[in-house]
Amino acid sequence: MVYAWSLLGTSELILGSRDLDMTRDLRPNEVELLNEAIKHFDKSTSLAKEKDAITINNKANALGLLGKWNDAIETFDLAFQVSLDTRMKDFEVIPMMNKALALFEIERDQEAENQLNLLLRRHADYEDIYAALAAIRWGRGRKLEAADSFDKLCDLDYGVCDAYSDVRIVLGRW
Repeated sequence: MVYAWSLLGTSELILGSRDLDMTRDLRPNEVELLNEAIKHFDKSTSLAKEKDAITINNKANALGLLGKWNDAIETFDLAFQVSLDTRMKDFEVIPMMNKALALFEIERDQEAENQLNLLLRRHADYEDIYAALAAIRWGRGRKLEAADSFDKLCDLDYGVCDAYSDVRIVLGRW
């Protein structure tokens, strides 16, 4: 039953965010779905014998979509800690990557870049890190460093270079 609440929350998170892009505010039905998702993630967490990093990370994603960035950052930190404390140690990169993007969203660019550089030490083959570093560095006017980050992304040869060159795909991914 615990996972049923988490799955319901995940469904609401997907439905509440599937049509989003950077050109408009949330619609009332999307806000409602995201708030319901948060409630269901909390219900799942309260019933679980062991905290689940994925459920907590999904809650943080919903908080971020609602513009509650500081709450999202705290929740990403919790998801990271839970991933370390449980058998989900390989999941740690996801909430920390999301935290960096949340920091970037609220213009804490240096903290975001520091977070990403820490992640690179353990996850040098994770393409989203390079894409995020390219975006942050470009936004801060460090275009050569941004190009270098993008080149490293393309050097990984995961087939994502072309995808990250298409703004439609980036909007849908982030």
